[in-house]
Formats: sequence, C-alpha cells, structure tokens
Amino acid sequence: MPEAPDSTDLSTCGCCESSLEEPLVYNPPGQPTLNYRIGQHSAFLRRMIARLGQQELPDGEQAGSRPLAKLTTRTADDPAIAMLDAWATVAHVLAFYQERIANEGYLRTATERRSVLELARAIGYELAPGVAAQTFLAFTVDESDQTPDETTISAGTQVQSIPAKEGELPQTFETAADFEAKAWWNALRPQLSLPQEVTLNSTQVFLRSTSLNLAAGDRMLLVGKDANGDPTVVRKRVRTLEVNRDLDYTLVTFEDEPNVEVTSALASSSAAALGVQSAGYSTNFSGSNVDALLSASLSEGRYQALLGMAGWSASDVLDYVTTKTVPASVGDIEVYVLREKAAIFGHNAPHYSTLSSDAKTAFDDWDNPDWQVWHDSLEALTYYVNADIYLERPIPGIVTQSWLLLERIGDYQVYQITGASEQSIAGFGISAKAMALDLAKPDGTPLNDNLTDKDSSYKVRRTTGFVKSEQLLLAAVPVTSDLLAGDTELILNGLVPGLQIGQPVALTGEQADAAGVLRSEIKFLDTITHNGGFTALKFTEGLAFAYKRDTVVINANVAPATHGETQLDEVLGSGDGAQPNQRFKLKKPPLTYVSAATVSGSESTLTMRVNGVAWQQTPTLYGLNAKARNYVVRISDGADAYVIFGDGKSGGRLPTGQENVTATYRSGIGLAGDVGAGSLTLLKKRPFGVRSVINPTEASGAEDPETLDDARQNAPLTVLTLERIVSLQDYEDFARAFAGIGKAKAVALWNGETEVVHVTVADANGGMVTTTSDLYKNLRDAINDARDPLRAVEIGSFQPRFFEMEAKVLIDPAYRWEDVKSSLEATLKETFSFEQRAFGQPVTAAEIINVMHNVAGVTAVDLEELYTLDTSGLPALPLLSSVLSAQPARPNPAPTAENPQRFLPAELLQINPAAITLTEMTAGGQ
Repeated sequence: MPEAPDSTDLSTCGCCESSLEEPLVYNPPGQPTLNYRIGQHSAFLRRMIARLGQQELPDGEQAGSRPLAKLTTRTADDPAIAMLDAWATVAHVLAFYQERIANEGYLRTATERRSVLELARAIGYELAPGVAAQTFLAFTVDESDQTPDETTISAGTQVQSIPAKEGELPQTFETAADFEAKAWWNALRPQLSLPQEVTLNSTQVFLRSTSLNLAAGDRMLLVGKDANGDPTVVRKRVRTLEVNRDLDYTLVTFEDEPNVEVTSALASSSAAALGVQSAGYSTNFSGSNVDALLSASLSEGRYQALLGMAGWSASDVLDYVTTKTVPASVGDIEVYVLREKAAIFGHNAPHYSTLSSDAKTAFDDWDNPDWQVWHDSLEALTYYVNADIYLERPIPGIVTQSWLLLERIGDYQVYQITGASEQSIAGFGISAKAMALDLAKPDGTPLNDNLTDKDSSYKVRRTTGFVKSEQLLLAAVPVTSDLLAGDTELILNGLVPGLQIGQPVALTGEQADAAGVLRSEIKFLDTITHNGGFTALKFTEGLAFAYKRDTVVINANVAPATHGETQLDEVLGSGDGAQPNQRFKLKKPPLTYVSAATVSGSESTLTMRVNGVAWQQTPTLYGLNAKARNYVVRISDGADAYVIFGDGKSGGRLPTGQENVTATYRSGIGLAGDVGAGSLTLLKKRPFGVRSVINPTEASGAEDPETLDDARQNAPLTVLTLERIVSLQDYEDFARAFAGIGKAKAVALWNGETEVVHVTVADANGGMVTTTSDLYKNLRDAINDARDPLRAVEIGSFQPRFFEMEAKVLIDPAYRWEDVKSSLEATLKETFSFEQRAFGQPVTAAEIINVMHNVAGVTAVDLEELYTLDTSGLPALPLLSSVLSAQPARPNPAPTAENPQRFLPAELLQINPAAITLTEMTAGGQ
C-alpha cells in the first residue's frame, strides 16, 4: 500500500500532479473503515483515455510507434471509448470488492459476522452464543386431605411465562435440581406475637377479646405469688384501654405507675431438658418428651439428629405442635375484673350521737347474743355472727372462690369469698335485705370470729366493696415492629422443621416506607435454630428493603430455574466411519447456554451420545488424539448450532451406525428470557401435589448472542488476559468478556489495611447483578480461579443515577417542530443511555448542547434546567448545573444496616427518558 504523504511536501493537495499518476491512499489510525480503493469508474476511464496516445507497439516493424495517437474522438458512443468505459466499469467493481476484502481482513473494520467469527477464531475466540436468564420459582403445595404434605419436584419441571404485552412470546423455564417441597413451607410468617410475661408489678396487660366491657376506673386484680412463694393479690385500677379489632386484643394500662414494655418469656432450656440420660435418649413419643425437645435451643442439624435418635418423624412432631395452643402468657398470674361495687351495710345509718339514750344503751349491750357492734362513733365495720361482712344490697351471681376487694382511701384488702347468701338484717337502727359474705385470706385461711382477724381501720362509712370477680384471659403480645432493611435474622411464627442451610426462600411483603408497594426478594439460609417451639432463621445477607411485619409471607418451596426447554434424546442422524468431520445440525435452535464459573462465563446444555455413549464437548479438535470422543459446537450466523466431530487425526471419527447419534439439549436463550416478576405461572405438566407456581422476582442475567461490535471489543480481551488475571486492567477485561456482563470497571481502593480491587459490574440488559444470582456467583468464582489469591477482590453491582433536563430550542423555519423535537428526544435518549455511558462518567451542559446542535434543523439551544435526582427521587439543587458528576467506586464513609458494604460501587449517570422537556423558542428568544 502507498505510504503516507511526506509532510515536507508543500503540494499535498495533488492538484499539480498529472492525472496519469496513481492516487495516493492514506488511512489515519482509529478509523472504522479502510480506504483501499485505487480509483473509481471516472478515474479509471480518464486515465485510460489519457494514455491512448502514449501506447507504443512493442514488436515488429512499427515497434515504438503510437498508432492510437491518431484516435482523436472522445465521444462516449465511439466503440473504442465504449470499450474503455466497459473496462473502467470492471476496474471499478474489482476495486470495490478489493476494498471490501481488505476491510473484512481486520477485526475493527469487518462488517460480516463470518469475518469477525473467523478472525476471532484465529486467536482461539468464539463469538459468545449468549446466555440464558435465571430466576427462582416458588411452588405452592396443595394442603388438601387428598394430597400428601410432601412431594418431589423433579429437575426439569417446566414453567411457561404469560406474555405481559403484545408482541412478546411465552418463554419456558426449567428447574435446575430435584427438591422436596412441603405443604408447611407454603406461607411461613414472621413471629406476630409473643407470650407476655405478667408479674404482680406489671403496669399493663394484653387481654384476649375486644368486647370485655371495661372502662377507665374499673378495679382489677392480679393474683399470683410473691418472691417468697406466698399467695398474693394486687389491686389495679384501669387508666386507659386500647382496642385492636384486627388482632382481637385489648391493651389495659393501669394507673399510678409508668408504662414498661412487656417482654417475651421465651428462654432457652439446658441440654438436660431434652431427657438425654446415661441409658440413652427416651424414644417414647409423649407430650412431655416432645415438649422437652421443643423447649431447647437447637440447630436444625442437632434437631434432626435427635429426631433420628428417638425414631420420631418430623411430620409427627409438627402435627403435635400444631395441635397445641401457644401460651398467651407465662407464669402463674391470673387477671380478674370486679364487676359490681357496693357499700357496707350500715353506711347510711344515723350517726351515733343522734341516737336517744335508750338506743345508745341498746347498742352498747355487748351481751346481746345477736350482735357484736363496733362503736359507731369510730365508724367501724359491723360483723354479724352468721357472716364476716354484709354488703348493703343483694348482688346476684357471687360465687365461692371469687374475690372481694375492700377499699378505703390509701389502702385496700382482698379476701376470698367462701360463702355468699342474701339475708334480712337489722342494725344501727335500720333494717334491709343485705348480702352476707363469708371470707378467707388470699391463701385460703378462714377468718376467725375474734376481732383480731378484722382490720378495725376499715370503717363502715369509708369502705367500699368490689365483688363479682370475673377472670379475663390473657392475650399474646402482638409484635408490630417492621422488618428493617439490613436485618439478617428472623423468628418465624412457629416451628418449621426440615429447612436446609443454603436453601433459598422467597420473602414477599409490603414495603414499610412505601405504602402499597409490594416487594419480593430471594434469601439464602445461613443458620436455622429451633427454640421453644419457634424457628429462627439467619440469612446470608440482610434484607434489601424494610417490610411491614404483618404483610410478610415466606415461601420455602423455592427452586432455581433457567430459561430453556429440554429436547430429550433428539436423533440427529447416523454415524459414518468413512466420513471425516461429520457435522449435524440441532433441530430446535437456539442452543441454551447457562451461566457458569468458566472463563467465558457460560457452558452448553448439550449432551451428545453415540451408540448410547456420551461424548464430551471441547473448544477445539486441534491436538486431540485419533480416538478422542470429543466434538465442537459452532453457531452459525442464523443462530443454528452445528455439532462437528473429528477426522480420525484430530479427534475420533464417528462409528458407523443407524441413527446412532442423539442429542439432549435445551432450546432458548437471550434477553427474551428476562421476564418480569410474577409472569411464570403456567406449569406445562403439574407435579403431583403442587397447586401453583410463580417467580417472585424478575429473571435476569441473560445476554443475546454476541454482536459484531461486542466481538470486536471482547475478542482481544481473551488474548490480553490469557485466562489469567494479573493487572488491574485484567480484572476489567475478564469481567467484561464474561457472559451476561454488559459493563465492568475495576479500580484499586484502600481499605485501611491493604489494597483491594473493586470491580463494578452491570448485566447485559443494563440491570443490577444481585448477589443471589447465578451470574454474580459464577463471575466471583471464575475471577477467584484466575486471579492472584493474595490480592483482595470485591464485586459490586453499579448504582444507577438519572438526570433530567429542560431546554428551549430555536429551529430552522424550513423544519417542522414535531419532527425536530422527536429527533432531539431520540438522540438524547440514545447518547445518554446505558449502552453509551461509562461508570463514573459525568454529564456536562456543554455536551448536551453540542449533541442537540448536531440534530438537523436546530438553530439555537437555551438550556434552562439540568439536574440529577437525589436518593429520594427529588431534584437536587441547583436546577441548572454546568457539570453533573457521577461517582466512581469508593470507600463507604458511613456503613449502615441498609448499606453495610465497605465500598460503594460506581455510579452510572443516565438520562431519565420520561423527563426530557423541550419547548420551541421563537425568533425573539421566547
């Protein structure tokens, strides 16, 4: 190829050169195409015509003569000129194809997929076939009596999506492994209540029911034992009532003491409570033995081991637990309300000083066998010989073993009623129908007849009796606190046996700080502990959102699934031992590749068998021995998959047989599998005992077959890393070439002790790469396999950020505003989209104005607003910024429960496509 022009030559335009000289071709670096043509039709024709008079005869008598010099015609209809025109056309066509061939010989300029594919193969790189999407499926087991509580869901169970909009096609996903689903795992709930611990000093109690007919000022009794174990009764007066009809409880707060929180009484038992004796574990399946097991704090592994030692089944224990009512409270405290209030007989008698002398003498007659009267001037209680106390009126419904509260200002006494009857009595100069009560002390000791058993400080006129006690049932304490973002531990609302460490569960609930918004996330179990009939879970990582506790439901019947439908034992054809490099085409493309911890980031789902014997896939047949049972897979431009076998020199030939070549593989790949949450609901074949299925979270991690632009960028990366990660750039190149990853950026950060490589990534669809996804785990494992183990590495998904803008635009009057506006919006969306922006790349006002000015029809631009959105979704001030920054990966200055990681990933600043405000500006600037 001609060299570049000499920079010292002052005549570089070529105007002084003869038209007969060959044109000078120069290609500056970095161009998308090569300029390789030596001329076009007009130049070829001009040069041939110019040389007509210079052509000399080579031999003969007229050697050296120029006979064509006499041809002076130059009209296009002359046969000689027409022949030159035809050959100029031939030269034009040859030069065009020569230029195309030259362009196809370089990776940067090749336009044909075959060219890029062959150039990539020259360095051992195959165009990535794409990768299938991955999600999790949550199954619901039928809980009817006609189906078992447990069922096996086999690997390969197919679930089809229901298209969300017109034009979409249903996609099939398959479970990746066998697992046992259980009915009691369908809808686990977080702990919603706790047994309340009520003491004699409690200042509030939760009571069952909302129709207790209580009011402020009502007298209540707490009956129990004091610290010495003696029976004790404490009077309480109702201060406030809080009724919760949804949870069917009434919270009663008492007077005179500050509120204190009611605490849970759940406590771990010692190992001795399990009943493990020197002679061995008791295998008798009795309530006491099961209760002893449940009362201990046990890991799931220890729990299962003890079940095995005792010979008990998990379902038997679960059945026993579900028949038991979780106690609403612990301890021996009973709560009573006193429904009736009455004065003491004689409270309305005339004062002693107002009586006549004869009457006073009669009341002072202590020898009267019917009366024993305390002096009325002392306002003492009066006791009749047939009862311990008389209330002023009959009160029906008083029963023995109920309670009497005698109350005076500043003090009270409580007695147990041992007898109750209506009697007509006379005394203090009055007579009436009264309620006679026989009493005992709280411990049941009867009162003696002597006055020493009667407290003379309780006066008739100053004492009030409260009777007709009714016991109220205690309610469990409702747990109303939200589940917080970052929480890793959760207590379930009961015993849940059989869960496994590492098992995925789907948590769904209403977001606590966004009413009405339902969220779902997949969590993996780290530890499982049973304590007091409750199961506590610990997740490998904290919750991404905060949830309202009473809306949360957890499904543990969860299995990973990937996009693609299995084609089982498809017959491809017959082997022919006489034919080298036999090839077969799979009948249902595209071949599914799933995410894997390999250098490429994916692996094929294809299994080939010849005469029933499995052959292994290999990247290349080169270097294999003549009998190697290997094959290679090549993907055509049309996404067809071809299986190619050896030639007997590099890899073994196929043995001759009749339809002895079969394939089992899955069909389906690419971004079409990134279906939304809740779309996978159609079971193609319903497993026995399964009622329904759904994907709680959206599918992710998919990537379409590699495009030419991506191949140009990714193919050299494999040569740069050579499957080994050493430099900082290697981390970025390795991650970017990994199947399913759309962008990657590696930076070195300091954690206070050592340097850490932080790799920020995004998936091929512009989405987040969650730590629970197969894509994240496989990328992490692949990097760990290829990197220096002494260098610390962290991977984080990018943080998307958005900016909004408003501008006035003056257009050329020859254009229509609607057309210019549409072009502007499309250009802005494309220029500042995920595909075009880099991690940490800022946006400037000058850049936006320049992009807008490059749109046809734009004359002037007045940018009025340019701002980013803060974390709350509101515009960040100022509303017009010259530079909008995007942060690179950096140390986290203030880790929180919601964001506990040590490093913050890089930000990707994109335009909000729904917030591009453009208005037409008039010539006057308005």
